[in-house]
Amino acid sequence: MGCEICTCTEDLNIRCEAHPCPTETPKDCLELGQFEVTKTENCCTKTICECDVSLCPSKNFTCPAGYGAEITMGACCPIYGCLPKPVCVFNDTEYMPGSVVPVNPCENCVCGDNVDPKNQLHAIECQPVKCDPYCPLGYSYEPVAGQCCGQCVQTSCIVVYQSNVTFTINPGEILSPPGDKCVKFECVYAGKQFLAIETKIMCPDFNPAECVPGTQLIFPDGCCQGCVVVPKQCNVTRRSTYLESGGCKTLTPVEMGTCDGSCGTYSMYSTEYNAVQHSCSCCREMATSQRQAELLCPNGSKVIHTYVYIEKCGCVQSDCVDQQLSAKKQQHKR
Repeated sequence: MGCEICTCTEDLNIRCEAHPCPTETPKDCLELGQFEVTKTENCCTKTICECDVSLCPSKNFTCPAGYGAEITMGACCPIYGCLPKPVCVFNDTEYMPGSVVPVNPCENCVCGDNVDPKNQLHAIECQPVKCDPYCPLGYSYEPVAGQCCGQCVQTSCIVVYQSNVTFTINPGEILSPPGDKCVKFECVYAGKQFLAIETKIMCPDFNPAECVPGTQLIFPDGCCQGCVVVPKQCNVTRRSTYLESGGCKTLTPVEMGTCDGSCGTYSMYSTEYNAVQHSCSCCREMATSQRQAELLCPNGSKVIHTYVYIEKCGCVQSDCVDQQLSAKKQQHKR
């Protein structure tokens, strides 16, 4: 009788039983594209999983940087996955191991060989950039805004003296090179530039043989020497010079004589006048002669010029200005 099983009993009765069905294992149609369908076969109902490709995900599948797509076939639909590549990833860009990765301008970064367990990608390894803080003489290391390393900035003047002595001078400072007090260097900062201005001290002629013994000294500048000079006796000094007159001038220097030197002077007390009496003398010419020299004028003409030539000098008594003694002499005469 259809889906029943009937048998004839001994008492000639018909006994029917339902067709036995196997115990069905519950179905979980959880894979992509699957859905449950109930069917009856051989009088038994069972649930099966069928496919509907319209339920499959879109084929437009992409993996993020550093990963490659992997496609396997499931029960109904292709299954898309992403497998990590042997690369590093920074800013959605892939870098092979050993290549430089521009993470930070103040770090040296490369794609390393170690794998990050979190994302299974190669890890980026970084070391800080090593800055060189050494600066040459006269410069100092200063940081620069926005840069990982600073730079050397000049802070003082650099002086190279006689090609073998180098030293620095701070702005506004004045220094002499070692062993030479006659040269001064001043450091000036002008127009964003350091300038070392050199000054040389010109000393007057100095002859130790002309000094009074024990009077030699060095001036406060530490450069020049001086002393008390032994008085020079009055005498003729010869020198050469050009003569000029009315715009005309000698073509060559002519010899001239000058009187130069000291003469004896003294001061002493006078009992007669009850005052200090002074005696004065000066170095003057004692004998002269007339000499002539030829002068060339601007118009090309030549003239003969006569001048006085000093032959001999000596000490000549002269009046000393002493108003107090003069007044007492006038009173004495009265």
